[in-house]
Amino acid sequence: MIGDIKDTGSDYSKILEIIENSIEIICESQKEKDIQDIMASQLECNSRQTLSSENFPDVEVDIIGDDFAIEIKYNEKYYSGFSQLLAQRLLYNIKNVYLIHINEYINPKFSKAFFKLAEELKIVSILVNKRRKEILVNP
Repeated sequence: MIGDIKDTGSDYSKILEIIENSIEIICESQKEKDIQDIMASQLECNSRQTLSSENFPDVEVDIIGDDFAIEIKYNEKYYSGFSQLLAQRLLYNIKNVYLIHINEYINPKFSKAFFKLAEELKIVSILVNKRRKEILVNP
């Protein structure tokens, strides 16, 4: 694992532990849905849910727990997922939001941009490099 693990709560520690323990199967997965199912099962949470409100439009959530939401992106652009998490946090009051990107290959520009956005938006983010079976966290 690369980067320092910041103490962002027990949910984060558990999420990171699941990724570390499931790195082989995550890296073998070919679909975002499969990774969502792995994570949701281990966290004992629901996957692919829709949040609804009288005041705001619906927003989809990949994984939702009692006090957190996780967005998982598979081979997507570095900026994917941030807007969904911001909507969940700001409109639906989910304080703890996490973004996990799983990519076949991650170059330095990608990770720099990804973590810069995460830092500025205060979204806890994790990158998984499938080729290297490597987990990168906020530096």
